[in-house]
Amino acid sequence: MSMDDVHFSIYQGATHSMASLGMIAPLYESMFFEAFQTIRTKFFALDFIPQGHRRSVMTDPNDFWDCHRVSAPGKDKPRLALVPGIYELADVVDLTQYLSGDLRKMLEALFGYRNKMFHNGFEWPKNECQEFAKRIQQEKWQAWFSTSTRGPDKEPWIVYMTDEFIDHCLDMVERLLNSFGSYNKKRLPLKYLNPIS
Repeated sequence: MSMDDVHFSIYQGATHSMASLGMIAPLYESMFFEAFQTIRTKFFALDFIPQGHRRSVMTDPNDFWDCHRVSAPGKDKPRLALVPGIYELADVVDLTQYLSGDLRKMLEALFGYRNKMFHNGFEWPKNECQEFAKRIQQEKWQAWFSTSTRGPDKEPWIVYMTDEFIDHCLDMVERLLNSFGSYNKKRLPLKYLNPIS
């Protein structure tokens, strides 16, 4: 294999990762955003802000019901943080108990990788690569990401999603839809579940 072939395969792998990421990450983001908006209108009210939760410091209902935002006590505005925002809002509406136990770990990996790829492209700055490689070890994501290396010290150069992680993300979609279904069945009045014909 020539050096050109090696470089081509490295960038081809990164392209495949980016393509998969570009489909999977927005899918999850949209699913959660729309699920919370449906919960908002079906079980609460457009302008309603449930009290007694740290998220209740938000005064704008649109901020409160936006899973992209997480509460920032002592601050004028909530901060942007999707995965913490999802779980904070899920706690408020009692959705958390229906979510798969390993979903949060997957979302942290998916959106952590998404942020790096979309902000830095295929070749991240050296410190960004090292930071993510360290996070892979700390979070035990080794089965979900692989890296190409360069130089005599084999420094991480390009990070890829593995096929195992892509399959896991796709499998989790069905589990998440089932979670939303179970949540709705529990909350909807019985007459809507078993209509009399």
